[in-house]
Amino acid sequence: MRLALLLLFFSTFTFAQPQLASRLDAAASPLFQPNQPGGAVIVTQAGKVVYRKAFGMADMARDIRVRPEMPFRIGSITKQFTAAGVMLLVDEGKVALSDDITRYLPEFPTRGRRITVENLLTHSSGIRSYTDQPQTPAEMAAEMSVAELIDLFKDEPLRFEPGEAIAYSNSNYLLAGDIIEKVSGTTYADFMAARVFEPLGMRSTAYEGHERDGTKRVEGYMRGRGKPFEKALPIGMTQAHAAGALISTVDDLARWDAAITAGKLLTPESWRRMFTPLTLPGGQPTNTCLGWNIDRYTFGREVFAALGGINGFAAAIYRVPQERIFVAVLLNNRGDTISALHVGQALLSAALVSSAAEALPSPAPAAAPGRTSEAGGHRRRIPASG
Repeated sequence: MRLALLLLFFSTFTFAQPQLASRLDAAASPLFQPNQPGGAVIVTQAGKVVYRKAFGMADMARDIRVRPEMPFRIGSITKQFTAAGVMLLVDEGKVALSDDITRYLPEFPTRGRRITVENLLTHSSGIRSYTDQPQTPAEMAAEMSVAELIDLFKDEPLRFEPGEAIAYSNSNYLLAGDIIEKVSGTTYADFMAARVFEPLGMRSTAYEGHERDGTKRVEGYMRGRGKPFEKALPIGMTQAHAAGALISTVDDLARWDAAITAGKLLTPESWRRMFTPLTLPGGQPTNTCLGWNIDRYTFGREVFAALGGINGFAAAIYRVPQERIFVAVLLNNRGDTISALHVGQALLSAALVSSAAEALPSPAPAAAPGRTSEAGGHRRRIPASG
């Protein structure tokens, strides 16, 4: 009996993998055009790669196609790595989430308000985002120091009292990166490489301009004037800093997910805190974690998600702890013809449907004489998402 069940499991598993890959390809491939900027995607289940593919053009001028191992800008997905960098310092007793940021940034004018490190990482500080200010193309392309960037917003009034609401602000993570630099005594780029990326084998993940493997990112594109596409407007990556300056690959992002699942890098308590959504005063729940958002409704289970967008690039990643599914989408076109959110949700929906349809029921106990035994299940509904 046991041998028969074991053989059934392995035969079903080996059959299910190509079937799942085919379902995922049917979900993703129609969303890309072969001669336009494209992207790379990956889906893993229980730590195994079940789908990995590249689409479209990496460099249209040189007729270079995207390959899955190529690096892309990941925009605001950078934030979860910054949060992990802060939590490393928390684990070492050098930073506390409850600390007032003036302990590390004494020159920052809080005007008597208490703004904590946790407020920064959960976007609950009330600090206005420096990226909301209009820029000319020349200003956008300029390289700027962290101090110069902080000068852009430090005197702006807070949007609300710290801790009382949530408003997404890149300034929060710029300041978090500044805390990493002040406490560690090294640059954000070097700290993240030495303390996060190298230990986890993420060789192609780096602060843009500080690549360690010599591999440069693909070109980023936007809709052109008088032609279908042109290169995206340049941006000084020092302006993005700890809020959005990282590049990565789908393979490295899958390594990141595997490290989270295995509990590497941080203590169990710090990982728990990373994925615990903030509760506002009065007990009001939010969907904001440290560098992640949680969605408990769209897919019928807990899904942790993060989106990124920066000149010429868009990205989306999803973690589903219940089914141990991970999806990463990296595009070199910031939503002009294709949406990272759309691709990611299409892949995740297909993976979850396959997971539910192909799951084997647990072996039922032998029925008692005169009675019958049934193996049952339930169907998970995947609602449409915008």
